[in-house]
Amino acid sequence: MKKFILSMTAAVACIFGANAQNTIFNNPDNHGYFGARIAAEVTCPGNITMGNMSVDALSNGGGIEFGAIYNAPLVANLYLEPGLKFFYNSILANDDTKDMMEVDSFSLRIFGMRVPVMVGYHFDFTENWKF
Repeated sequence: MKKFILSMTAAVACIFGANAQNTIFNNPDNHGYFGARIAAEVTCPGNITMGNMSVDALSNGGGIEFGAIYNAPLVANLYLEPGLKFFYNSILANDDTKDMMEVDSFSLRIFGMRVPVMVGYHFDFTENWKF
């Protein structure tokens, strides 16, 4: 019985040792790189609430953002991706809000900067196919 348990333990250790060599989970060839991102946005604002009154004041709008990122590998396929993005959004007023404020047109335009920091993990199934 001791020989059986010892041989099963050795077999399991060999299986886990072979799995550690798999490049799907451990890729020593990872390297950092710079990249660019461009995105389109759809803004869906909510209601404006004051006390017991709620007004659906704003309608959907749109925007665009662009920026740069750096993908920095940490350990195996774990990476850190800081970036810098500039964005522009516009939101339009509903007709009810225009009537309430007695104006012909009303829009909200937002320009700003974001500094996202993301942490991720990727699986390399082939040289050109990653998840």
